[in-house]
Amino acid sequence: MQEIKDVYLTNETYAALRAELTRLIELPDVHDADTKVVSALGEVAGIWPESIKD
Repeated sequence: MQEIKDVYLTNETYAALRAELTRLIELPDVHDADTKVVSALGEVAGIWPESIKD
């Protein structure tokens, strides 16, 4: 298992990410929630899996 490393975001980015994820949770009929979460992580916080580098 790979070691988990802490990632520190600016307070502004962290607040924006929390707000977006909270908004997603509160939507009544979210289709493809995983894609929306991945998008929020990437677009709001710049957090991407290594696999997209290729």
